Amino acid sequence: MNDIFNFKRFGKYLLTDIKSCFAAYGISFLTIILSGLIIYAVSVIYSLILGNGWHGSGLVLRWIIATISFLVLTITCPSRCYGRITEKRAGSSWLMTPVSIYEKLLSMFLITCIFIPAVFLLAYSGIDFLICMADTTCGEPLVSSLRDLEFLKDGLDELGAGIAGKAVNPLHYIDDMIDGILVFLLGALVFGKGKISKTILSMIAFSIISGIVFTPIALNFAEYGPAMFTDSFLFRNLFIIDTISDITVMAVLIVLIFFRTKTIKH
Repeated sequence: MNDIFNFKRFGKYLLTDIKSCFAAYGISFLTIILSGLIIYAVSVIYSLILGNGWHGSGLVLRWIIATISFLVLTITCPSRCYGRITEKRAGSSWLMTPVSIYEKLLSMFLITCIFIPAVFLLAYSGIDFLICMADTTCGEPLVSSLRDLEFLKDGLDELGAGIAGKAVNPLHYIDDMIDGILVFLLGALVFGKGKISKTILSMIAFSIISGIVFTPIALNFAEYGPAMFTDSFLFRNLFIIDTISDITVMAVLIVLIFFRTKTIKH
């Protein structure tokens, strides 16, 4: 069992892996976290130049920047933290680290899918909260505005649109977030150069192929009209089916990442 997984050994390796990740990604990570503050400063300067007085970035702009920042994090974090594994020197050192492949894989998953996103969300929302507390021209903080989503959810549910009500709940997209990170992590381990661009191109190609395969099915549903579709089992259980499919994709990606790490040679 110790050869497969040892908690004490794993704990030490996880801390080392976190330090290694921040050494490679720290400056970029800090820049992404501070992007909201940077946009706030630019908004104030721009407003002063135009003669509109002191005015910080509004709620809508701050949500847009937060979303873009998180997408950038999703795309760049895996390749910066683990893309070096495909290089001869760093990869050989990683392969010779005296921990099992399962411990390496779990550490990789925890750092890219849990730790880094959690630190980003806490730090980014914390900075945004402090900005809005200091400058009322920004409006309410991002965290506080989440209550509006709950009001919207309740309102949609009262209208009988249960699916629409669930669609505004951010928690329903955690599995999608993890899937996205795992896709770019797999790309970072598969491609030698141009890891991000090749991963994006692969996703586009996969989307085109999927579109060709599933378009006839979608057209078949369209023939029955929207009313019959909304009453169908598929629509009524859309989020359950989506969650199951996302977890399935997650499992497939983890398996592919596992076999890729097992086959890396220099």
